[in-house]
Amino acid sequence: MRAFELADVEGLKRLLTEDVLMEMPPMLNGFSGRGDYGLFMEWVFA
Repeated sequence: MRAFELADVEGLKRLLTEDVLMEMPPMLNGFSGRGDYGLFMEWVFA
C-alpha cells in the first residue's frame, strides 16, 4: 500500500510476479509482465 501511495512504480513492480496480467474491462488493452505493468503505472502516475 505504501508503494502505491508514494507512486513508487519500481516498488510496485518488485511486488509482482513476472507473469502478472492486468486487464481493465471494458477497455480492450491488457498489460502482461512487470515491464508492461510498469509502463502503464508510469503513465497513470505521470
